Amino acid sequence: MVFDKSWQWSIDEDQLLKKNQKNILCHKESNSCSNQLLTDIDRSWIITHMQNRRRERKSLQDYLRKNHEIFTLQYTLNVKRNEIERLENYLREEERLLIKSEKNIAEDLVLFDQFLDISNRNASDAASRADEESRRKEELLNEIKQLQKILITYHNDQNHLIDTLKQSRRYQQFLFKFAPENYSLYFTKPEQLLDIFTEMEEKSLPLVQKSQYTCETLDKIHSTINLTTNEQNSQVEQLQIKITQLENLIKHEIEHETSCQNLLIQYKNEKDHSSIEQLKQTIEILYKKYIISDDIGISTIHMLQTIENKIKSLFNTIEHMDSSILIEAEKFREITVRTLEREEKLQQEKLINELKHKKTLLRSSAPPYRKIGRIIMERSRPLLEKKYHLKHSIINKQEQLMR
Repeated sequence: MVFDKSWQWSIDEDQLLKKNQKNILCHKESNSCSNQLLTDIDRSWIITHMQNRRRERKSLQDYLRKNHEIFTLQYTLNVKRNEIERLENYLREEERLLIKSEKNIAEDLVLFDQFLDISNRNASDAASRADEESRRKEELLNEIKQLQKILITYHNDQNHLIDTLKQSRRYQQFLFKFAPENYSLYFTKPEQLLDIFTEMEEKSLPLVQKSQYTCETLDKIHSTINLTTNEQNSQVEQLQIKITQLENLIKHEIEHETSCQNLLIQYKNEKDHSSIEQLKQTIEILYKKYIISDDIGISTIHMLQTIENKIKSLFNTIEHMDSSILIEAEKFREITVRTLEREEKLQQEKLINELKHKKTLLRSSAPPYRKIGRIIMERSRPLLEKKYHLKHSIINKQEQLMR
């Protein structure tokens, strides 16, 4: 019986194993679409566990309980794995949605910034347009006011003209009352009027010609008057310039005459005539050198007058000469003067050197000089003040100046 029971238990265990395997296979087939929930480790663990149970040959209740526990564990594992996968999928979906929402938010921010820029531009444009419209409105109001004023003036003028028209019509009616019905006409034909016009034209033609001729003569006279006035003005200006030059020359001559008279008075009052004779000699030398004449026995005053006239003529010729020639002559004169001055300086230096040489020769040939008497004592030197005294004195002076 024990053997039978054991055999029955083995049969029952085999049947339960087959059922569990079928359930596991069904469960695997149901979850194969999503992902493989049972791993190879789980399967190996289940097989080893079942084999151990076969070997142990324990009671059916323990076996059922353990199978139930295994089933519950497998079920909980499957449920938890499904839940984990669901949560992972949910998290992935949420991350995707978050990334999408972040992108949308960034795009919305960009669009919002663009909208703000556009709104600011539109606001500035609207403000500028409003300012322009207000300015135009003010200009239009001013124009309307001016036009209203002009209309008022036109209405006043119109009323005034209407009043004048009414008065003129009254006068017309008054005159028509006293005037006859038929007036006597002077011209009976239109040809008479044309004849009169032709006669008037024939009479007026010579008058027109005379007027044209007189206009031409007047134009010529005006042109000649303008030319003569311009010429006279230029001549007057030149004459005034000459007058001023002559006045200046007269003043200079008067001053020169007075100076000469004073010199003559001085020479007359002097007793020694040596300077007068020297002047006479120099004047004669100049006269003979620069004025070629065969006159003999001429006075010194006459010589001076001729020299002055010669100088004046030379000055006049210089004034009329070209500026380039004058500049060249001045340069040549400066060069000659410089050369003469250099020669004079060299001669003076030679004389000075000769005198020095003579003095040195005399000193060398002279006997030695012996000093007689006591030796002259040197003069005592002044006492030197110390530096700090100087500094204190400078500081005191600066303080006094600052006060």
